[in-house]
Amino acid sequence: MKVNRINVYLFSTILALSVSSFFSAYLLIDEILESSISLGVNQKTSQLLSQYQRDLKRLRELDSQNEKAYKSRFYQVQDAMVVFQNPKQIKRVIKSSYISYFLIIFVSLLIMSALAAMILNRKVSNAYKRLLDNDIRKSKRLHELEYFDNWQQTAANLAHEIKNPLTPIEMMVTNLEYSYLNAQPNDFKNTLQTTRKVVVEEVTRLKKMVNYFSQFSTLPTPKLLPTDLITFIHELIGSSKLAWQHTSFGFDYPTNIKDIVVNIDPQMFRQCCINLLQNAVDANPEISPLKFELSLKISSKQQLEFTIANIGKTLSRVQQSNIFKIGYSTHKDNQNRGLGLAIVKKIVMEHDGYIELVPYSEGVSFTISIPIKKVHYVQN
Repeated sequence: MKVNRINVYLFSTILALSVSSFFSAYLLIDEILESSISLGVNQKTSQLLSQYQRDLKRLRELDSQNEKAYKSRFYQVQDAMVVFQNPKQIKRVIKSSYISYFLIIFVSLLIMSALAAMILNRKVSNAYKRLLDNDIRKSKRLHELEYFDNWQQTAANLAHEIKNPLTPIEMMVTNLEYSYLNAQPNDFKNTLQTTRKVVVEEVTRLKKMVNYFSQFSTLPTPKLLPTDLITFIHELIGSSKLAWQHTSFGFDYPTNIKDIVVNIDPQMFRQCCINLLQNAVDANPEISPLKFELSLKISSKQQLEFTIANIGKTLSRVQQSNIFKIGYSTHKDNQNRGLGLAIVKKIVMEHDGYIELVPYSEGVSFTISIPIKKVHYVQN
């Protein structure tokens, strides 16, 4: 989730809570005023004030010396009578005053809420960025550790593979001197020929192994070109059928799409696909025809998902978790160095994409995700 989206959600939530609270209070003002006025203004109060006015008139007549005081009190009571005789008018006046003060307080608190939301947004955004950066650093660190761990294991395997043929070569070469001094000429000739044969075979095997590892370390930088992947896959299927005649291919993509343009290095991306197809063919030699299902799907993130699946042997959980590790192989062939899928992953990453092994109950399925440059749709 992007930081901007988090900021919008948080800011909207704070404002919504603030506005809803004050809006609810505004709707209750009528009821609050009605209850308050009903408590203070009633018919009995008005009757008591009227009786008090009559009493003041009588007192003024009986006590003429204090006529002014009684008259003043009479007018005070008369002013109060206005309030108690017209409760609706008083309610409008009070409501108007309440609303004025309420709006002033509401606007003030709304501004304070907005400022608080902005401050909190900034703090949450900064905290989120720090957390995200920290997670990214940890992820990169773990990836680096895993990368070096894989290469350490690969180096150990390579050292073992190199050491194995050196032992018999050393023994046979050392034995040549003894054979030359003690054996008959014909026997020495046979020993020399046998030694030569073994040395040549082992050195040839070492050369092949070193050349295979050098392919991984000398992968060229991709030269990305805009390429229609639909046409690319049709051509890949055509050439693959010629290379592996005991295979069949299905290709599925949205029918409303004319072409999907992506930036790829056609040769290197073809190498990725061929490696995946070759692995499936090698893993299922007894299946004929071996069925492949290829598909294209546009995800919601403007990423193109290219899936290559084959119906055949499945992989165990251990095999699935180690499938992209350098030097790991599911085949028992001595010539297999476990670099094929590592090379595929490296090439896909060079294309700003990623590859993953996806669940598939009938065999093995890989999905390559790469950014889309352009999509052309079929015009109706």
